[in-house]
Amino acid sequence: MTHETSDALVSVVIPTYNMRQWICEAIDSALAQTYPNIEIIVIDDGSTDGTAALLRARYGDRVRYAYQANRGRGAARNAGLRLARGAYIQFLDADDVLCPDKIAAQAEFLAENARYAVVYGVSHLFVDGNPGHTWAYPAARHYTSGDLLPLMVRHGGLFQLLPALVRREWVERVGGFDETMTRCEDYDFWLRMAHAGAAFAYLPGAPVALYRKVPARLEGDAAEALAHTAGQLHALRKLAAALSADARRQLGVEGAMARAQYEHGCALLRNRRRGEGVSTMRRCFRALDLRNRIHALVYILFGRWVPYPWLADSLAAFDRARYRLRRLARRASSRQPQGSA
Repeated sequence: MTHETSDALVSVVIPTYNMRQWICEAIDSALAQTYPNIEIIVIDDGSTDGTAALLRARYGDRVRYAYQANRGRGAARNAGLRLARGAYIQFLDADDVLCPDKIAAQAEFLAENARYAVVYGVSHLFVDGNPGHTWAYPAARHYTSGDLLPLMVRHGGLFQLLPALVRREWVERVGGFDETMTRCEDYDFWLRMAHAGAAFAYLPGAPVALYRKVPARLEGDAAEALAHTAGQLHALRKLAAALSADARRQLGVEGAMARAQYEHGCALLRNRRRGEGVSTMRRCFRALDLRNRIHALVYILFGRWVPYPWLADSLAAFDRARYRLRRLARRASSRQPQGSA
């Protein structure tokens, strides 16, 4: 391993596909970093909107540009990683923005704290066209340091790639991104990092990046919700296949998979695929061994916020208590004096 210093090279990897209207904001935010030692790598994943000519004219050799046929974000990021020379990797999508001190603060932290593979902060979201109004990523209240695998299983996408800085050696250790995934490839990447033993460090404070929400791609869109839930379910299934039965139970992976299956069923219903949606939700309840409507209702109401092992144990205790009450009621009934003939 090479010795890392506080001025180690940081590679900013930007995948893009027909993002001409936003990509200059992303690149400008990378060039505006107060950290001096960065390289910017743009992987054009088959754009047809004139991105190449725009970047050549505006940035020249300040940006390393490479073109490939359209293969998806995972493949584009992997291509950028193969070109990267930095000790640390900053992933930046072409429609997002880094805050000026982001890389400086995080690179300094990694240089001084060798035990951490990843450092991350809070990113804020904004709707395209209204940058003055931002809000924190919804899962930010769960952010912490250490082993994040249990939180990632419980809460799904805990944070995006954007607010993190990653040691390159760890990216290489887990093999980069799954190029077969079209959604939630970042969630899959973080799950594999955490499962491999990566320690995550959370630096609280002001937002380190801005994540753009485009109205046409908001999560309320039924087709997008369908693709997202399918990707999340696939990532959890991959994790489950890599774990023992005991580890799956300890982490609540079956419960998380069933929750993802339930949400995927809801997305199917929203896309007017009623038969598939109902059968998917039934599989969810069967997977959780939910044998009656009370269990199903409890799961729907509390499954996202309560760890599955605790929820399953609580439901089992409820069943035992209900069984005992029925036995006591039967005994009391049998002891009542019979009426005289």
